[in-house]
Amino acid sequence: MKVLHIATKYGEGYQGGVGKYVHRISDLLETQGHTTAVIYGEEEWSYSILTERNAYYVPNICSFTIFPDSTSIKKVLGIVRNENPDVIHMHLMENKYLPKVLVQLKPIILFIHNHQATCPSGPKLFKMPLSACDVMPGWVCLWNAFAKRCISMRPHLLAKAFLRYYSSIQIAKQAHAVTVGSIYMKELLLRNGLSNEKIYITPPVVGYPNLPVSHSYPPDNTILFVGRIEETKGIGFLIRSLRQIKSPYKLIVIGDGSYLNEAKRLADHMGIINNVEFLGWIKSDDLLKYYEMSSVVVVPSIESEPFGMVGPEAMAYERPVIAFNVGAISEWLIHDETGFLIPPYDIDEMAMKIDFLLKHNDIAYKFGRRGREILRDRFDAVKLTEKVLNVYQCAINEYNLR
Repeated sequence: MKVLHIATKYGEGYQGGVGKYVHRISDLLETQGHTTAVIYGEEEWSYSILTERNAYYVPNICSFTIFPDSTSIKKVLGIVRNENPDVIHMHLMENKYLPKVLVQLKPIILFIHNHQATCPSGPKLFKMPLSACDVMPGWVCLWNAFAKRCISMRPHLLAKAFLRYYSSIQIAKQAHAVTVGSIYMKELLLRNGLSNEKIYITPPVVGYPNLPVSHSYPPDNTILFVGRIEETKGIGFLIRSLRQIKSPYKLIVIGDGSYLNEAKRLADHMGIINNVEFLGWIKSDDLLKYYEMSSVVVVPSIESEPFGMVGPEAMAYERPVIAFNVGAISEWLIHDETGFLIPPYDIDEMAMKIDFLLKHNDIAYKFGRRGREILRDRFDAVKLTEKVLNVYQCAINEYNLR
């Protein structure tokens, strides 16, 4: 089978979930004798394009647009003709005009990695007061934008948010099959009107490194955060919690984003700036050593995570995880077995659990070992690849019936 991925970003060293997924699932498909190619819509200086498969750059091909870009669509159609894939697997697709054309030519699978088709604002989070959003998108979102500050009230941004949402719903309905990474996301899409028969759960493929026999728990109290430095990713909550920790520690922050400067100011204001190291984005190969040197990995996201790749990646390195219990986090993090699930926004509880694991290396080590075992059982790469291939076949069958 030949698979053509169309994604926002792609390349070696890219830290985003979509880029990692496309790279990993392509590798796994190719080990089973299948062929892959990639079309990507955004370039970044921080990663290089992989050369083991055909990769084509079509600027902003996945991005939301009011009017169709006929030049880009023609370029994609030319690639599709040349590659002649059996299926097209789309990721973070917000350009409704491209799927409308391609669905007539090939079986289309849409992987919904985020809340593009479940929430106009994105994170499914109310800000006044801070709480998870559980309402169905619709006119009520206009009121919530004003009353709960979940979307910008600027008319052009508000209009764009709703247009992007309805565009994403359109794309999901056009696709022959829709995949998501969690039960949580499937339930949201069912509430949004997609049929149960169309939605498949295919969790992201997590890298499973070979650890040395002498692999042991690190002696230093290193707390690790990996991800986008945005307010909804909870870095502020983590920093506030650290002032309560009695044990000596060092926080390493890997990532970048619009909240970075505010996070640095907050750490300085809290008097812990000397205990925090901001590294920015780093290459995937370099990231591995930071997982290995960490004592605990914290996922303090306050938005409703569709899956959350950082936690399972930490588990692969036998590291315990502490996270707020939001979205799909509880589908891979087992409380008091592989780490701790914290009630959302409770920095006192977060501080207590971080301090507990820093003081009890034996329990942290046990949590980490158990996490790797569960990851191997639940997220086995071969089984996940079989699930994806099954979705491809279902999409082919649906395409032939239309």
